[in-house]
Order: sequence, then C-alpha cells, then structure tokens
Amino acid sequence: MPNTVKYDVKELVNLMEDVNNYIGAYDDGIVKGYIICILQETDSHLLQKNRTLYIEDLCVDKNDRGQKNGKHLYNFAKDVANDLDCYNITLNVCEGNDAKLFMNLWV
Repeated sequence: MPNTVKYDVKELVNLMEDVNNYIGAYDDGIVKGYIICILQETDSHLLQKNRTLYIEDLCVDKNDRGQKNGKHLYNFAKDVANDLDCYNITLNVCEGNDAKLFMNLWV
C-alpha cells in the first residue's frame, strides 16, 4: 500500500532491543537503506543443530537504487552470518529488484 510503513515506532524499538536481531544501515550522512537480520537457531533432537541468519527486511531508498547500496547491506548480513557461524542466510521476497534477480545466499 502506498504511503504506509512496515513498522511503527514501538515495533522498531522492539526489533532494536532484541539481542538476536542485527540491524545495519547504509548512509553518507543520510540513511539510504537498511537491513534487519534475525538469528534463527534450530536445536531439536530430531534436527541437526544449525544457525541461519534470516533477512527480515532490506530496503534501499528508490532515489538511491542502482548504486550498490543493497550490495553493501547484503555484505553486512554476510559479515554477521560469518561472525555468528551461520550455515546460511535466508529471506522472503515481497517485491524484487527485477534488474538483479539472483543473489547468492550461501555463507
């Protein structure tokens, strides 16, 4: 929906306070994009234990697309995933960047 926001202020505060969330921003004095990542761990007697970094949200201002800002944000996620010894990075796509459909998500 146009002119709506994904998170209200309370939701953003909750995201920032959760120790399993990793939030990065790309800026040059003004924020041009952000990424919100959530650490997910599988620990079950039925499944092999592993860690996944889930990209909850990745957004680049429409006026700053095509300048590799999304790549910088994705590299932030890769660095976090490596630091946390994650097996992979996952995400769901609501809207895609049709110009660049493929992204390597294995750490």
